[in-house]
Amino acid sequence: MHTISRDAPCYYLTSVTKSRLPVFRTEEMRLLTCKALNEARQSGGFALYAYVIMPDHLHLITDSALPASRTLQFVNGITSRRIIDYLKAHNHQGSLEKLRHEIRPRRYSYSVWDHHPDVRLLLTENVLMQRVNYTHQNPLRAGLVKHVEEYRASSVRCWSGKLLDDEPLVMNLDRIRWRRSLQNNSANRGRQAIGLPPGAAAKPLPTVLLNVGASRLFPFALSPLHFALPPLSIDFPARAIYSAATFYR
Repeated sequence: MHTISRDAPCYYLTSVTKSRLPVFRTEEMRLLTCKALNEARQSGGFALYAYVIMPDHLHLITDSALPASRTLQFVNGITSRRIIDYLKAHNHQGSLEKLRHEIRPRRYSYSVWDHHPDVRLLLTENVLMQRVNYTHQNPLRAGLVKHVEEYRASSVRCWSGKLLDDEPLVMNLDRIRWRRSLQNNSANRGRQAIGLPPGAAAKPLPTVLLNVGASRLFPFALSPLHFALPPLSIDFPARAIYSAATFYR
């Protein structure tokens, strides 16, 4: 069981596609990615608490069973492998060309993801709930749906208790040990998760950004530039997100 605290935070992970290509524009690709995320979870042994897959990025909330670097390796590695395999199997040569890069003269590889990960620590239950709500509101803010529960590639229904018969990806919410003041407040947690917080409006998100000294999270050597970049912005209008609608060729 996971009691959220400074010693056992949640990770808020954001992965952005290479050049912000709309890799996840189609329902089929989003569902494939849901399966890949489940595979990553099982392989890495970490818990998933919330997610959303947008056309050119995804957000995850996980536990901290692993260092964040290892969690990202499982997530980005397995999803990338399944996406590339799909594109090859369906002969999407134009899409593969957009993901290709040269690793040495006349030797090429494919990259689905941008290589600047964004990881934030969620240290309390209140901050977790604010981020869960923020994650679930992404499709609504982008103009993709009129109601958050309509977007299939999202954990919103896991939190509201309205799971589909063919829910794409079920969360590990039973692993969270809520503090006593919230144990009997599951209805309010569900309301918060879909943007209906009880009582006063939520305060600004007091998340903690990684820095170069976060050796527990990223024990391997990384350029300081990876951490000098500002947090990734995700509030893009739908028009900007879908301007490159010719990814699949």
